[in-house]
Amino acid sequence: MKKGEMDRLVVRVDDGTKRKWDIYCAVKGTKTQQELERFVRETLEQFEKEHPGIFRS
Repeated sequence: MKKGEMDRLVVRVDDGTKRKWDIYCAVKGTKTQQELERFVRETLEQFEKEHPGIFRS
C-alpha cells in the first residue's frame, strides 16, 4: 500500500443508547470518490438490513 492510501474507512454508529458499532468499510483499491461512496453506501445498507431501523430518527 502506498503512503496516503486508505485500506479501510471506519464509520461509528451510535443508536442513542449505550450501544455503538464501528463499521469497517473495505476501500482498498478505490480510485474515485464515486467508488468510495458506493463501497460505504453498500456497507451501510447491509448493516441496516442486519439492524432494521437503526438509522431512523
